[in-house]
Amino acid sequence: GSVSQDVARQIKTYLSSKLNVHFIDVGQADSILILKDNDAMLIDGGNKADADLIINYITSHNIRTLKYVVATHPHEDHIGGLSEVIRTFDVEKVIMPDVIATTQTFEHLLLAISDSDLKITRPVYGDTYELGNAIFEILAPNASSYTNINNYSIVIKLINGSNSFLFT
Repeated sequence: GSVSQDVARQIKTYLSSKLNVHFIDVGQADSILILKDNDAMLIDGGNKADADLIINYITSHNIRTLKYVVATHPHEDHIGGLSEVIRTFDVEKVIMPDVIATTQTFEHLLLAISDSDLKITRPVYGDTYELGNAIFEILAPNASSYTNINNYSIVIKLINGSNSFLFT
């Protein structure tokens, strides 16, 4: 009766207020899905061969919109699947460092962003963004140029109530 419906509603409210961090298994590559309230963020998209796995994983959680897609840096094992992800889901904001790679994978990513009428948001040290009622802050990159492409990598501190996560 109504008691079980009330309990179900309370459980749903409790679960939806939680922050969920999913480390998608893409081998030695990187892909992290973060869910908070009705917002979703994807940090990195594994290798090109991981695109279907990542898309299926996101879809299995009934997600149609990604508020943020973060490409930490333009190496293939971080951006490989992102062009297909961007073509598959409604993406609100793409955050990428101001560094280029002369690879086909990087060119495909730029084309997907352009074809989706998106603009690239550059990470600025100290900038904050909302993800549901959580926030995340850009901690790196914190200089304008580096000799190693890895040093351009985006580092995010995600704060959810009294808990925080560092995504490096």
